Amino acid sequence: MKITFLALLVLPLASPAAAQTDPKVLFTSISWSEAESPLGFQIHLRGAIADTDGAHRYDVLYQLRQHARPGEAGPLLGDARNPDGSAFVLGEAPAPDSSGRIAFEFAFDLTRKELSGMTPLEKGRVVLRVEPQIFDKTARRFLTAPRSDALIAIADVGERGKVHTLVPFGKWFGNCYGEQSATTALQLLASLDAIDYEGNAIVPGFESIFANELTKPAQLVRFLSALPARELAFGKNNLRHCLAALAEHRDADVRAAASAKIKEAEALPAPHRGADHRSISSSPRRCSPT
Repeated sequence: MKITFLALLVLPLASPAAAQTDPKVLFTSISWSEAESPLGFQIHLRGAIADTDGAHRYDVLYQLRQHARPGEAGPLLGDARNPDGSAFVLGEAPAPDSSGRIAFEFAFDLTRKELSGMTPLEKGRVVLRVEPQIFDKTARRFLTAPRSDALIAIADVGERGKVHTLVPFGKWFGNCYGEQSATTALQLLASLDAIDYEGNAIVPGFESIFANELTKPAQLVRFLSALPARELAFGKNNLRHCLAALAEHRDADVRAAASAKIKEAEALPAPHRGADHRSISSSPRRCSPT
């Protein structure tokens, strides 16, 4: 993985926060790639703003927050200068097009070096939220809610806040096929809210678990139970192949769990079936009954 270090402008988070995302924000999407090293990974942030008069200017930022319980906002990460939290400015959004739509896209690296020493990182495994933010420089206010849909990262932190490894949640989740690690992974997944499900590559994580020959039947049943039926119903071909293979598994409990999940997805209303192909894997995993 090639790591590039951006000279980011760091701001204290003291500007007015939106109670909820402003309607001017049409969407934001955050995803990861190039996660071959525990040193860090690359993040892609996309979005669009509606600004018909073109009179405002906008900065695109991200902030780092420790994960808390569902519905709760954990502490923002900061440093000695900004102990209450820092925001990292990626750049200014471009001017609107002829329809008044501002589309932006940024790529940046999140590395263990960047995180080391930030507060309040404590020793142990830390779950972090990478939250996209849009700041209206003209009105001097954030357009995004404080806890926007986030990318999740897993950091192993040592003494004095030194980060030893940093990986995206989707990659970490896909390796949790053992009994103990599966329990940890499924508990964490259940606790996550306000996340970008697609961008976190959670479905490919499930596919990795289902395709791994080391995943025992008891763990397959647990992961099948945790898989949201809507993800199977969205027409994601590789996931469908995985479930079809598991429905022919040698273990009766796995066959029953896979068949039940397929029926649950088929029973969803029509708008949830076969209408979205965003997460079809570009490198399909082999899913065959074992």
